[in-house]
Amino acid sequence: YAPDIYSSEEFAEKISELAPAEKLELIIKLHAIYRSHFQDTAAINTSSMEISPQEQSHDKMSLGDFFSLANILLSDFDEIDRYCADADKIFKSIEEISETSELSQKFKILWKQFGALYHTLKSTLLEDGCAYTGLLYRVMLDKLATQKIQYDVVYWAGLYALTQSEKLLYMYFRENFKSDFKVYLDLDAYFISNDIQEAGAIYRSFWQKQLAPLIKDEFINKPITIHAIATQGNIGIVKFAGNIIHNLLSNNSNINYSSIAVVFSDESLLIPMLNTVPETVKEFNVTMGLPLAMTKVYSFITLLFSAYNSMKDSASDSKEVESTGMRELLEHPYMNLISDLNELTIVKQTTNDYIAKNFSYIPITIFEKLPMLFQFFGASQGLSALLIILDIITELLQTSNEQSLVFESEIIFACWELLDKTHTALQAVNLDFSIKELHDMLTTLFLSKSIAFKGEPLQGMQFMGMLETQCLEFSTIIMLSANEGFLPFMNTNKSFIPEALRKEFGLPIRTNSDEVTAYHFYRLLSHADTAYLIYSEADDGIGKSEKSRFIYQLKYEYAQRNKEHCNFIEETFSFPVCKQQTLPIHIQSNETIKSILQELEYSASSLTCYNECTLKFFYTYIMKLKEFKDVEEDPDAAMIGTIVHNSLRKLFTRDGHKANPCSYTLHELRQLKPVISDVVKASIKDLLPNTDFTGNHYILNKAIVHYLKQYIDNTIKEFSAAAEITDESSIITTLLAVETSYASTIILNNNQHIALKGTIDRVERTKGHYLVLD
Repeated sequence: YAPDIYSSEEFAEKISELAPAEKLELIIKLHAIYRSHFQDTAAINTSSMEISPQEQSHDKMSLGDFFSLANILLSDFDEIDRYCADADKIFKSIEEISETSELSQKFKILWKQFGALYHTLKSTLLEDGCAYTGLLYRVMLDKLATQKIQYDVVYWAGLYALTQSEKLLYMYFRENFKSDFKVYLDLDAYFISNDIQEAGAIYRSFWQKQLAPLIKDEFINKPITIHAIATQGNIGIVKFAGNIIHNLLSNNSNINYSSIAVVFSDESLLIPMLNTVPETVKEFNVTMGLPLAMTKVYSFITLLFSAYNSMKDSASDSKEVESTGMRELLEHPYMNLISDLNELTIVKQTTNDYIAKNFSYIPITIFEKLPMLFQFFGASQGLSALLIILDIITELLQTSNEQSLVFESEIIFACWELLDKTHTALQAVNLDFSIKELHDMLTTLFLSKSIAFKGEPLQGMQFMGMLETQCLEFSTIIMLSANEGFLPFMNTNKSFIPEALRKEFGLPIRTNSDEVTAYHFYRLLSHADTAYLIYSEADDGIGKSEKSRFIYQLKYEYAQRNKEHCNFIEETFSFPVCKQQTLPIHIQSNETIKSILQELEYSASSLTCYNECTLKFFYTYIMKLKEFKDVEEDPDAAMIGTIVHNSLRKLFTRDGHKANPCSYTLHELRQLKPVISDVVKASIKDLLPNTDFTGNHYILNKAIVHYLKQYIDNTIKEFSAAAEITDESSIITTLLAVETSYASTIILNNNQHIALKGTIDRVERTKGHYLVLD
């Protein structure tokens, strides 16, 4: 017969006879408790955790606003129960801290609610027959205190880093089963006997008092080769790991795949690594969790919401959406899976045309050709928007299955499952919430959800996270992202319980997490013959990324104590520089090209382009190719110059002065100044059609207006002096041309006609002199 095998959590579920509650279910229940119990408390702003400036308010946080707050609260409640802490004392201590803290007025009301929320949630869950994980353990321990479970023998296998609940469970088995309770842990004297070695801290604080001192001492004399490889960035890490795998297979055709483990300190590298695995790998298995927030489906949904949230009303009472964000959404690969490709191409081109004309916003009506997208933009309420997103993901799932995208389908299905549960739960609540609140809720759920890939651990090369390696042995270890901050991982979990209180009441702090990682790391290495520790030394924005302190420990402690058997090798991997010969591009002239050249009108710009680069001239003036253009929110020097030119043209050709030539008196020149502001605004609108003249555009408008007024003053001053005129009604200058295009033809010696063209800013005549102005 087969024995009953449980994880500690599964055992707690069995004994407690409670069902594990889903995160969404817990948040909804907690929000209902909040609404019913605290309707008379002050409104709380969860983004800043500040009490609203209004006096006592009867407004309650919406479900969307409550989501991120509830996520932190549930995490704290779970840890309080996992570690069997005295909840009432913790909440009382928090309240006392709030009374003396400078921030007490901001947090007092919120912190006073913790105890009531905690106790009411527990009683509600128990009535419903479900529980969060910590509560499962609490109930299990309560039941074990009054009853004895029946087993012939109990094996405690590999459970090393224990919560207080698990420690009490261990004590229960030891006291009740005595010699029929067997404990199997993987320990080595090297990392448990050294008082400063963090990998043995857990042993020294608990297990040393529980176990007989029969610990193996093999790691210190074990033959092992350790490679510490520095490379540049994540691409370098996965590239080098792929090279290692390729070399291992090339050098040993009979290699045992299951003896190799690729261990991820950074889960986000899973998909890039899978894409780098050599085709010669016949079998591999993924046993780890991939955060849903690191997948393409999450980025797609994020782009959907970003586009929706950018929508605004236009002057014509229709809706407009931000153009560059929309283009990013249209370029997402999943758009190809849910759209007619011909229609998608047309919409992309239309969007790019708007962007080329510098439109920051474009009408949503152009997306009518993409029904699912257009339907989403038409949603006005959170639940209806969620249903549309669910339809979109369903379409994605169906298409990915049809195209045999197996791995992609599994990720999309996990997303669909999460959205389907969310829709069912929110529909049952019958609460109104906005699409922005829906976005916040889904973001919280996606960030807390991982896709659990489970495979056959006894077959194939293993791809796994650090925690998944426990109790397993591999002769070859390839560890990715062996950087400080990933190995050990920098724990950034949010909590309402201050660090000092966590330590006082036995709740986990960051050093506890580091000790767990250190144990798994050294235990894994103690069974390996070869280990590759790959880390990045790329600039992370603050400075170079730092290799893990575990590498320093291996180099300066372990390798020094095990000189005879440990071969510690430091390497640097960089991408090979390919010295590719740049081949010249030759364009063979033909009759078509000659015909185009003959018909061209050559400007100064085109001739300059030809002198600088004949190939650029060919692409620009013969092939008519244009550089890709993005929306210019903040004008560069060229655009500012264009605005000034256009403003001057409009200024000097206003009203009755549209015909050339036209004469200006001193009085007429002075009359131009009051209209400069309107003219400049019109010119800016021509190039920046969506501007509202705030921020940088406000400064731009003011600067150009000031500049043009100075220009008019200088023009009056110079012309008055040149013409020696003081009478306001006397003609000071005659304007012959403004921003006028000119064309001419020259005949070459071979009787070939060449057309020339150009635009002259202004031509004026003053006191018999002609002025050609640039």
